[in-house]
Amino acid sequence: MQYKDAIEELGKLAEALVVEREDELKMFQSIQEERSIKERCAEGVSIHPLKVINTGISFGSYPFLLLGRNKGDDRPTQIQTGSSVSLFRTSETETERYKGRVLFADDQQVKVLLFKDDLPDGVREGRWGIDLMFDDRTFDEMAKALSELINTEDKALINLRDVLLGYRTPEIKQVNPIELPTLNEDQNKALNLCLSANELGVVHGPPGTGKTTTLVAIIKQLKKELPQLLVTAPSNTAVDVLTTRLLQEGLKVVRIGNAAKIEESNLDATLDQLIRQHRDFKMIRDFHKRADEMRSMATKYKRNFGHAEREQRKALFNESKNLRKAAKDQEQAIISGILDQADVITCTFIGSADWHLKERRFPCVLIDEAGQGLEPGAWVPILKSDKVILAGDPQQLPPTVKSERADKMGLSVTLIEKALERQKEAAVLLRTQYRMNEVIMGFSSEQFYEGKLIAHDSVKHHLIHPNQNPFEFIDTAGCGYEESNGDHATSKSNPEEAALLVRHFQSLKESLDKEHLDLGVISPYRGQVKVLRDLLKGENLSIQSVDGFQGQEKDIIYLSLVRSNENAQIGFLKDYRRMNVALTRARKKLVVIGDSATLGNDSFFGAFLDYAEKNNAYHSAWEWM
Repeated sequence: MQYKDAIEELGKLAEALVVEREDELKMFQSIQEERSIKERCAEGVSIHPLKVINTGISFGSYPFLLLGRNKGDDRPTQIQTGSSVSLFRTSETETERYKGRVLFADDQQVKVLLFKDDLPDGVREGRWGIDLMFDDRTFDEMAKALSELINTEDKALINLRDVLLGYRTPEIKQVNPIELPTLNEDQNKALNLCLSANELGVVHGPPGTGKTTTLVAIIKQLKKELPQLLVTAPSNTAVDVLTTRLLQEGLKVVRIGNAAKIEESNLDATLDQLIRQHRDFKMIRDFHKRADEMRSMATKYKRNFGHAEREQRKALFNESKNLRKAAKDQEQAIISGILDQADVITCTFIGSADWHLKERRFPCVLIDEAGQGLEPGAWVPILKSDKVILAGDPQQLPPTVKSERADKMGLSVTLIEKALERQKEAAVLLRTQYRMNEVIMGFSSEQFYEGKLIAHDSVKHHLIHPNQNPFEFIDTAGCGYEESNGDHATSKSNPEEAALLVRHFQSLKESLDKEHLDLGVISPYRGQVKVLRDLLKGENLSIQSVDGFQGQEKDIIYLSLVRSNENAQIGFLKDYRRMNVALTRARKKLVVIGDSATLGNDSFFGAFLDYAEKNNAYHSAWEWM
């Protein structure tokens, strides 16, 4: 779609975001309002009953409750670490409700931070419950960012906005080129582009091309020129990958975010942990301890007391409140010092709106996995910066858009897609991949990267065994393996196809003389993942959906495509970018199982079947029956 300027384009994007919010809220409300507590628990959007195990004060001086589920209550739940929730307790006369956020959740316990100054009275009494809440914060921050971009009069921000959206030409400054021996030609080209770019640099990193290695080198070089950088990504997983690598390089990194959602190896870099390790942290604990003592003394005055006692109680409550404020002020001073000394601050898109970073600006923001994040989300950290580096691959997992209306309005088109299309001179494609045998790589290169990918000599011909073909397609056409419908579009299964996969796997194991197998099993359908996990119970394998395997790689990958029907309907498989992820996880051997009669009418899978034939990878399922 053509727009006259950035303001019109962002206005349309804001409209799409409103539609996404409305449709997602309707889906959520239909579950919350039309179902009983028992039904909501069965749906996984509520947990009830719960009992209070422990209480305390967390950072920010907010109280928390640690709640336990009844023994034997193993119902699955959508309430996870980071979820916005409503905590409730029902009595004969009323239902008390408190807003909060889940700090930690597992099969037995849930720890909830309450957004109030003190714990509820009689907190250990009665039975509690939790309702999952619609999380407005993410939408609020994205809408706020778009509004600022549309209405700004700041010339620097207008320039940055127009460059990123392709309405102005990016400026390149003259720098002495650097050639690091640890990087290849394209990686060094990307490094120098990002150093010389005034507003925008784009690193397009297909699977296995060393994107993270390149980004770490870029960050280290930029840090020599700049006081501090902001590094962000749409998911905690992606943020943690870079955080780990930057810490290994000796940079001072502060990881902003919910500690319970952060990789364990990065916990020492979290703001919470750095506060705990600070020499003045004891002062905060002492303030809280004294505040608790004051409040405890005040609550002893229950009834039958006069004016003097009431005044005493009021004074104790005020003193408790003042001590909490002193703790909060001391904590803020510590936080400011920690953030000022950081080389790099890392967080998710919405994490960059954290109140700790509210007044901070950065000379450069680097956005990794930019192909997975909604454009309105990417603008949240960009507003804090003067220069942007986008990194990722729009040919892999797309962002999640739940509304079909919003998708048609363009909400799923990412900022890196626009930059790669509109500002080609500001982008570098990393062409050399270090993961896959060239036969495994070939189809993906042809379909998604104009045949430009090159397998490095170190991986070009590697195999799990000299007698093993690196790629096999096993055709189930004519076997009568019919797909089964699940409760959801992504939960289909094909038990007979799964059983065939197991037979092939057992045969492969025997042919390799029980050598150690670094092996993963992928299916686009959750229902098939469940079937495969049941069949392969006891095997040391990673069995996941395509999304679950993003960023991972294995020597051997099995891919079960599931679809087999008379109407040649392939549904979810038409998301070719997800297929690209699935087909590029294997280093030495890829085995794909599917029904050519169902798949072959689709142009993408037709080309895939041709590729299998051309590389002598085609087999009939009858060989294993």
